[in-house]
Amino acid sequence: MWIRNPCFSLRRTLEVVLEYVEDRRDVVLEDFYRVVMTMVDPRSRVMNRWFDTQMAPLVPVLFQTRIHRAEAFKKARTEGLSIFDYVTIRRMRSKESQRAAEEYTRLTEEVIAHATRRA
Repeated sequence: MWIRNPCFSLRRTLEVVLEYVEDRRDVVLEDFYRVVMTMVDPRSRVMNRWFDTQMAPLVPVLFQTRIHRAEAFKKARTEGLSIFDYVTIRRMRSKESQRAAEEYTRLTEEVIAHATRRA
């Protein structure tokens, strides 16, 4: 089972989730959750350093792939397409669009590998 929980206050969100599951015997906490970083903006160096510091304790549960901000995501969503379909159908050749599809491909591979290890 996967729960996608977008959050801007990561620490508090994780605290609430962990409080909910910590006493459940059917949940193996080490396998319960994974974190993926999205909306990464390489221009925000100070914020990125701060965020990396905040994320440091979560390294064991952090997917390695970081999803960068991309205008292509917004455009794909407005057309009701996945980023993969958007890049293919619209023949998007920009570096940003290609990077977006590549990042989601890497994330998909990570998620499948994680699920396979858990099975």
